[in-house]
Amino acid sequence: MHDWLPFFGWYADKYGARETLVLSSILIFGLCIPVFMAFNSSQWFSILFGHILYGFLISSIIGVQPLFSQRLFPTQDRYTGISFAYSLGIGVVGGLTPMLLTMLTEFHSSLIAPSFYLMGAALGFLIILLTMPKRK
Repeated sequence: MHDWLPFFGWYADKYGARETLVLSSILIFGLCIPVFMAFNSSQWFSILFGHILYGFLISSIIGVQPLFSQRLFPTQDRYTGISFAYSLGIGVVGGLTPMLLTMLTEFHSSLIAPSFYLMGAALGFLIILLTMPKRK
């Protein structure tokens, strides 16, 4: 899964972390339904392809996140800002997501229902990225 991290690090160095995350959000929004459909296939090649594509999409975010996060805060507040935001995000989103996805899957009786949650997260992140003021 993490074989793509150096590629996205290079891409972020060349084009910018924000621009890379915008591209990543668009890719995740557009490809998460095909990925979940591949996960639910009965053919091993489709499942493998879905996992490779999912790894590519996840790497596009986690390969750039440290660079983007450190640029959000001034130097004197960087460790506090990043650690607080990370801990709050993991606690709230990471804690509630399994329960929400289980409820979504049961409610819709569909194994691709979690892709809608992922699409919503990607769209929300894209809106935040596009409305954030650029930092000098």
